[in-house]
Amino acid sequence: MNNELALEMKHITKKFGSVRVLDQVNFDLRAGETHALVGANGAGKSTLMKIIDGIYVGYEGEVLIRGKKVKFKDPMDAQSAGIAMIHQELDLVVNLDVASNIYMGREMTSGRIGHILKRKEMQKETQKFLDNLGFDLRADEITGDLSPAQQQLVLIARCVAMDASIIIMDEPTSSLSFKETEELFRVIDRLKKLGKSIIYISHFLEEVFRVSDRITVLRDGQKINTLNSEECSVQRIVDLMVGENKNIEKKFYRNMIFGQTVLEVKNYTGYGT
Repeated sequence: MNNELALEMKHITKKFGSVRVLDQVNFDLRAGETHALVGANGAGKSTLMKIIDGIYVGYEGEVLIRGKKVKFKDPMDAQSAGIAMIHQELDLVVNLDVASNIYMGREMTSGRIGHILKRKEMQKETQKFLDNLGFDLRADEITGDLSPAQQQLVLIARCVAMDASIIIMDEPTSSLSFKETEELFRVIDRLKKLGKSIIYISHFLEEVFRVSDRITVLRDGQKINTLNSEECSVQRIVDLMVGENKNIEKKFYRNMIFGQTVLEVKNYTGYGT
């Protein structure tokens, strides 16, 4: 990681009607770092990210990508600047194969009017790409047959294939097991070595400390502080999030033992629909 800034957001203010949801927020992202964005529900995290991703266009303040001022008109505009966002609800076409999802919107075609998909060629190129990333995926596999963790890898691969330099991950582990989460962290480490910058949003603070270089805390639409992850504690982050000294860090941890049986059905017979 270096101190070169991949992204700067200066004095960002966003209103919905008379409600101010972001108030003079400053945020920056360095090249090759994972920067965690945390805060309670309603703190403004998703709104700030949707501004970066070109979803929200009516705001005050400045956004700079590698020092150049930008004003995105839509998500496609943001993508062209090297920004990709992986939403909590995975936006994949589950009845298509992995290659088709990775090439979505950039399909290889042939014919005079470009209406014939070069499916085999897309699968071949996708498999090379997946192997280079170290992802244990088959390009010809139907996406709906994959586990949630594997579907996350498809989305990450799509972001890298789009040549995204800034990748936003919104609650990426919400449906993953402990083992799958650790694999995601290894992938993030590889992406950083490729020079990618990651914005990581999560309510699980133990994960935030595991994966991030810096942490920015938002509360009630305002930036409270940005801290180096290795120089602060979970309790310190919780105090900044809630604005008072309460020992509630347990809320931000997974409280289930992985592998523990939570539902078991035996000898079930069903009739009808």
